[in-house]
Amino acid sequence: MPGRRPPRNRARDPWSPPFGPPWRHIFLGNKGVKTTIGNAAGLNHAVIQSNNFAFLASTYLDTQFIPSRAERGVFSFDFAILETPTLPNQQVVPGAPNGQDFVINTFSDSTARIWRFFTSHTGPTAGDMFMRLPGVTGEGTNIGTYTVGIPIHVEVNADYVHDTVNVYLDGTLAVANLPFTATRTGTNDQTTEFFIFNNGISGQMTVTAIDNIFYAVVPEPSALLLCGLTAAGISVLIRRRR
Repeated sequence: MPGRRPPRNRARDPWSPPFGPPWRHIFLGNKGVKTTIGNAAGLNHAVIQSNNFAFLASTYLDTQFIPSRAERGVFSFDFAILETPTLPNQQVVPGAPNGQDFVINTFSDSTARIWRFFTSHTGPTAGDMFMRLPGVTGEGTNIGTYTVGIPIHVEVNADYVHDTVNVYLDGTLAVANLPFTATRTGTNDQTTEFFIFNNGISGQMTVTAIDNIFYAVVPEPSALLLCGLTAAGISVLIRRRR
């Protein structure tokens, strides 16, 4: 269920390394690109994206919604990298010479990028996690490492008052007060889209599982004050009627 972390039973998990040969047939579709629902790396009914096709965002999930003016927005998810290519992937940037394998872009109503999370493999069984920095180079700041087949819980806490994000990995603060990737047009320019995707290399598998995707907003203080005043008015009315 969204927002709820599943139990991690790695001992009986067939996705944990080493992978067995039978698992590949789950994914192979046209040009090796496929998105399925399944259990992987301790994640139950996860979205599993896989591809071996050389293209940006070879497999993706996209969601758009009507924004609500908020002081803070919290986006959380569980993910596990299941297989990485051996060659550099698409979108090589400073600090990530092997490219970007798994990416989450967050866009505002004006299409400004609020924040960008991405992973980059450093070998067949491990890699790094990044949050993109402001600027045109696409460079990211390293916020931690991952191990193939091991799930990680990520929480990105966006502050729309100061235009910064705090990122937590498995409940531990990984980076604080990181500036938004791009400048918003104003206070009404709120998050409206999460674009989640894998990049791809021809003939080499990139496989990611993501689960428990959850997004919540904290209203601005004025809205909270209005609720408080309304509650106070109701309280006064009840007392008068008594």
